[in-house]
Amino acid sequence: MEYRNLLEYEIAQLEATGCTATNWNTVSVKDGFNPSCYIRVNFSGNVRLGNTRELFVRNGVPVRSGIYDATIHNCEIGDNVHISKIGEAIANYRIGDNCYIANVNAMFATGASSFGNGCEVNVMSETGARSLYIYESLTSQIAYLTVMYRHNEAFTTRIKAFAKEYSDRQRCATGLIESNVTIAGCGTIADTIVRTGACIEGATRLVDGTVGRDCKVGDNVIASHFIMASQARVDSGSTIERVFVGQASSLANGFIAHDSLFFANCACECGEACAVFAGPHTVSMHKSTLLIGGMFSFFNAGSGTNESNHLYKLGPVHHGIMERGCKTASNAYITWPAHIGPFTLVAGSHTSHPDTTELPYSYLMERKGKSLLIPAANLKTSGTIRDILKWGKRDRRSSDIERLDLINYDALNPLITWRVYQAINTLDRCEADPEY
Repeated sequence: MEYRNLLEYEIAQLEATGCTATNWNTVSVKDGFNPSCYIRVNFSGNVRLGNTRELFVRNGVPVRSGIYDATIHNCEIGDNVHISKIGEAIANYRIGDNCYIANVNAMFATGASSFGNGCEVNVMSETGARSLYIYESLTSQIAYLTVMYRHNEAFTTRIKAFAKEYSDRQRCATGLIESNVTIAGCGTIADTIVRTGACIEGATRLVDGTVGRDCKVGDNVIASHFIMASQARVDSGSTIERVFVGQASSLANGFIAHDSLFFANCACECGEACAVFAGPHTVSMHKSTLLIGGMFSFFNAGSGTNESNHLYKLGPVHHGIMERGCKTASNAYITWPAHIGPFTLVAGSHTSHPDTTELPYSYLMERKGKSLLIPAANLKTSGTIRDILKWGKRDRRSSDIERLDLINYDALNPLITWRVYQAINTLDRCEADPEY
């Protein structure tokens, strides 16, 4: 629909309800514009206003569309949008249809931004040796290739260039709020894109990021340089910086993370993550748990789990891998580097850098200050069987979105089966040669 300039009687009616404009000629509207839906609004710059024909129902209360008690600068606002009680201003934003924005301190775009796309994340090694650029359609598979194939410089250079090219295409001086978005009771939202159906309520500060389709962002969240993929949830006092939150993943209850990746269906609460590559279905639910410099998937961290990447006082240059299906018992500790085989339960303290990749389904225990491996002890436990059965049921990604991560839920996929054959050969050699 075409926009037109305001008519004289419309300007007079706006001024009568406390509205002002730096220049009324830079405010344009659609036919059917209703001036009575704008009260105490300050307009500046180029502003486009949609129609206000429908009511919202907010917490059971009918709410009229329109703009009330706000400063609007260089914005394009869609149809049936409610904006009210804006502390400072909404500046340099395009806002889609059927949005509800209320009790927000400030929402603005400061200049050309990629909205979190292209942010460099120092995952695994905090020194940046395995860094990658996050972007909205990043998958766990592409991230793995970027991080773990650094020995192939030509390959990783090209893959990082692709990510940078994608980010450059997103660069824009105007922020975007897509349709059917709710933003209420928030502090500052700057240089942030909010996709269709997202809900942001009570967030403290969102800076330089993308909130994906149908995402939920809750009370006291602080996020900077981030990507939240579709249906992600960041809630209840969580703080993230340089973080990718994958589809249907949840960070809540004061969880703190920086320079980390959380792919589909992760659930982390209370603890902390630093330089973590959390593949699908990584779970950490305890306040005293610190995950640092590790790669995990289908992983469950016990209370007090801790890792160290500062071996030899050379700084945080080391990392570790715990393959699919691993668990840690309460107060488990590992000094990186280490590589733990699939479906292994780790208990106690391990400082001798174990590599148990050839022996999956094991128990890695501490005995008299040394690591003791019990092969195949975890193979037929009820906990392992329960884990294998539950993961597929806990895929929270809805069928109407494009699923980014390709997840194989088979208990004996080709990699795991190969590991089992490795284990049989290793144990046969141990039996034949006890010194092996």
